[in-house]
Amino acid sequence: MDIVPIIARIQSQCPLLRSVGGAAEFTDASLALKHQLPAAFVLPLSDEPQPNRLDNGISQRVNRRFGVVLAVKNLRDASGAAALSDLVPLRSQLIDALLGWVPDGLTDPCEYAAGRLLELSQQVLWWQDDFLTAFYLRKV
Repeated sequence: MDIVPIIARIQSQCPLLRSVGGAAEFTDASLALKHQLPAAFVLPLSDEPQPNRLDNGISQRVNRRFGVVLAVKNLRDASGAAALSDLVPLRSQLIDALLGWVPDGLTDPCEYAAGRLLELSQQVLWWQDDFLTAFYLRKV
């Protein structure tokens, strides 16, 4: 999955974020980006192919899911309430940037799929929002 267009979209549409990266940056996030928060990381999650629609070829819709992990640090409150409050405008910008947008090479606009708290540690709140889009595999 090519996440570069998604990263570029988030960078251009979410000015509250200080850093946007992909899966490689996410693995080192706790070390490398502590001082560049808030940050976002785009992660490919899954491709779910639907049944073929043709008898003499292939036309398969593939639902693609990707996640965007947001990392927010707020030193004012060890309980995480302040970081959670800081998360609200970040999520709003992210959802506005992606909802209805069609990434390069895909056919369907992005839809919001889920959101969840991943972790709260050392005053860094990690939140993941999932999005769905789709494309077609065709061979005749």
